[in-house]
Amino acid sequence: MTMNNKRLSPLPWCQLAIGLIVTSQVSLGMATIGLAASWSRPMHYANNDIPALADRLLGEGLALYKSREYSEAISVWQSALVSYQAMDDRLGEGRASEALGLAHRALGNYGDAISFYERARELYEKLGNQAQLQGLLGNLGNAYAIIGRYELALELQYKRLQIVRELQDKEAEQNVLANLGATYADQGDDYDQVVYYYNQSLDLAQALNNKEAEASVLLNMGIAYNVQVRDYDQAISTLQQAQTIAQAIGDQGLIAEVVASQGFAYERLGQFERSLEFYDQSITLFNEVGALASAAMSLNNRAHAQLVWSDASQIEPQVREELLQSATNDLDGAITILESLQENLTLDINRVSLFDTQVMTYNLLQQVLVARKQYEKALEVTEQGRSRPFARLLEERQRVIQSDVSLTQLKAIANEQNATIVEFALIPEDSVIHQGKSGGPYGKLYVWIVSPEGKVDFEEQDLDDNLELDKLIEVTRNALDRSRAGSLLPVDTVEDTSQIFNAKLTELYDILIDPISKYLPPPSSKDDQTAEKVIFIPQGELFLVPFPALINQKGEFLVEHYTVQTAPSIQSLNLTRQILASRSRSGGQTLQAEDFLIVGDPDMPEVFELSSGSQTPVKKKALPLCQVPQLKPSQLPMNLAFPPMVMVVSSSVQWRQKVGSGKACLRLASFI
Repeated sequence: MTMNNKRLSPLPWCQLAIGLIVTSQVSLGMATIGLAASWSRPMHYANNDIPALADRLLGEGLALYKSREYSEAISVWQSALVSYQAMDDRLGEGRASEALGLAHRALGNYGDAISFYERARELYEKLGNQAQLQGLLGNLGNAYAIIGRYELALELQYKRLQIVRELQDKEAEQNVLANLGATYADQGDDYDQVVYYYNQSLDLAQALNNKEAEASVLLNMGIAYNVQVRDYDQAISTLQQAQTIAQAIGDQGLIAEVVASQGFAYERLGQFERSLEFYDQSITLFNEVGALASAAMSLNNRAHAQLVWSDASQIEPQVREELLQSATNDLDGAITILESLQENLTLDINRVSLFDTQVMTYNLLQQVLVARKQYEKALEVTEQGRSRPFARLLEERQRVIQSDVSLTQLKAIANEQNATIVEFALIPEDSVIHQGKSGGPYGKLYVWIVSPEGKVDFEEQDLDDNLELDKLIEVTRNALDRSRAGSLLPVDTVEDTSQIFNAKLTELYDILIDPISKYLPPPSSKDDQTAEKVIFIPQGELFLVPFPALINQKGEFLVEHYTVQTAPSIQSLNLTRQILASRSRSGGQTLQAEDFLIVGDPDMPEVFELSSGSQTPVKKKALPLCQVPQLKPSQLPMNLAFPPMVMVVSSSVQWRQKVGSGKACLRLASFI
């Protein structure tokens, strides 16, 4: 379940606090008064006067915006922008650009919104117009927060706070304090800051008698009671106060957010029927005001309520299946909306960041399908969820057309790779409590094993309450870093570190490999030149796991029995193959040695005792293979499918042929 906080967004024509739902709902309050009061040019030009025309268009766009006719507002404001540019009116151009940013944000066109905001920022900074700049920084910060770039959002809000305090603008200060609280809440890791800024903002809103701002802060405090404090009765009480004010001022978008948050609270109290009623109301309201992203969130949360309800012991099988089918439909609808929001983003960092805030919906659909025992369909959804941004990037850069993910396609890829593919999915312990990109501790591990013959097996593992998988991985990586600094550490210290490290590698093996070992191909012997290939598709922190180096209870490395590879998704394997095949067919250059980046450590640690008995020959053989060129990012081969293409020696037999048979060498090969 996802919850977002309402942000207050200043309009470009005034320094009044104007409420704007993070997912695009707008309450314009006194925006028209702000426009009339702050506009410096007289409004009495002749009809054919360009300045008067531009001003009139800006006002007409505002009226359309107030009535939530965002597409029409964009059309009018675009004409105003052209007029201001024609007469070289930089301030007018900045205001029109910022207005266009607001409208595009309201429609979920976050890429366009950010582009217009950045243009307005450039103009205001050149003009030295601090009053306009402060509001723009708030809008830009909110836009970056929506797509999950929280650090940048906070930086912009703090810049704005400094300006408004210098200007002694209390309305704007209340606005930015609320947005700081909302951004910290969405970031999900500093509740003290959330409380601090919300309380300051609420005090100012009440002192200024700004009812809209007061309702917005009460909504955010209700969300905090839901998510961080988990005091659901207090959340409902606070949200009811917000709803009373929102209804009095007639803000439908704010009402929708409040209603959705109450649905969350009632679900947590186990009152599922009432929860679904509130979610239904919020979905209707969001659709009426065109708030697609918020509608998707309510669909997501409604599905979660049905999933939890279906797990109740007294539920009859038929009712359970009906709930799960309805949850599936809700999540399919939410994903359709969320994918449409991706289309407007052009920068890869923004696209991936937004996707990170939406991935919980795919995660939830996996859980629903697993509950329905539709394991193969769940694998399709898993692939769809993790491959979308990467596949789109390759499509754009390599002009490869990728079809929708299907089970048939996934099986075919396993066959073409002649490999057993193991795909992991981390399931948060409590996915309903989710802010921004923070999913909480993991409660389950889903694993799909796809054989070259197309057989799909599924394993579900409950993670021990006392085991925090991400912490285990972090400790393992830290031990790895220390062990690789072997020549700098005393021998006793290194030996202790090595023992700890090996124990952690065994612990990870027991969690990740042992439960699925029955589905893996027969392990090869150490001298076998044809080890079976296993491709791991990790998720999240699992990408930090050195899979080849995992150690079983016999003290054997996984790489001693299999050729091990990793990839971001099954689909990415197919895309890479298509790119290489396309090059070959078109007569393009084949990959040369300089197209690969070999990653390794040119210096072997001097404190490990090698089973081969002599370290010097190993170092001499390892250097040519492991030497890492000092390349700048701009020098990397960006024309490849994976820029840069990293070659890793993963077969123990191949590695021993290159650098010797010592276990230290093998361990090094596994890490890179």
